[in-house]
Amino acid sequence: MITGQINANLEAVIPLVVQGQGEAVLALDAVIDTGYSDFLTLPAETIATLGLEQAATGVLTLADGSKVVSAIYLATVIWDGSPRHDITVDALETAPLIGVSLLAGYELKACFYAGEPVTLTACELNP
Repeated sequence: MITGQINANLEAVIPLVVQGQGEAVLALDAVIDTGYSDFLTLPAETIATLGLEQAATGVLTLADGSKVVSAIYLATVIWDGSPRHDITVDALETAPLIGVSLLAGYELKACFYAGEPVTLTACELNP
């Protein structure tokens, strides 16, 4: 289980550990964005600190419908205690955002009042 908290802006925030090249590791808080379909966004300064190398370029469609070109990187994320390799990271100058691709296989539970807990629990698969 992954736990976080609803912040003063009523955003669901969870702690996240991201590993870059070599020994580079950062613990940070990331906002869950269910409107973002990919894995993770990080600002350029964080990407540089992690020593990530650009893997591709893509186009992101923002909530207002505008499009921006984004450099795409690969990183390892410690997710629910286990490493998940080759997670795509879009460079975006916002707070770190977690998209639904990273949430796949997890149930999100939150009561949207500031200070309330956020939990992500692995889904039980039904055969």
